[in-house]
Amino acid sequence: MNFNFTCDAVVRGEENAVRIAKKWQYQSEFKNASQLLDLMDDCSTFKSRFSFPSVTLSAEEADFPLAYGLIVYKNPEQVVRMLSSIYWPQNLYCITYDTKSTQLFKDILNKLPKCFPNVLIPKEKYKIDWCGYGVLQVDRLMT
Repeated sequence: MNFNFTCDAVVRGEENAVRIAKKWQYQSEFKNASQLLDLMDDCSTFKSRFSFPSVTLSAEEADFPLAYGLIVYKNPEQVVRMLSSIYWPQNLYCITYDTKSTQLFKDILNKLPKCFPNVLIPKEKYKIDWCGYGVLQVDRLMT
């Protein structure tokens, strides 16, 4: 496959660049979010499906863990994939969601701590209007 193209070419609508970019589009393996929720009942299968690492890469990383704060709203599969891309077992992840999120989204996120003891979902929730006071409240909550 020829990867010799730029994002500018895609934006300009150049046929070859658009054709190549379309091959990179992600197709979900889940027909709906409830399948993701069901998968989370078996933590080992869930962790392997999304390639969550189980051991720290080095002693230095174990000695200097990081803390992440995530504010999320929708698309639970995207949230899980993002988490799997930054996840290491020595780090701490505080994830909160908007009170306007769907119940299924909330159920999926609330299951994460069952599989990952270093993932925290705060009990206190806020209505988050981006660039509004709710973002500040959540930021304060996660510090």
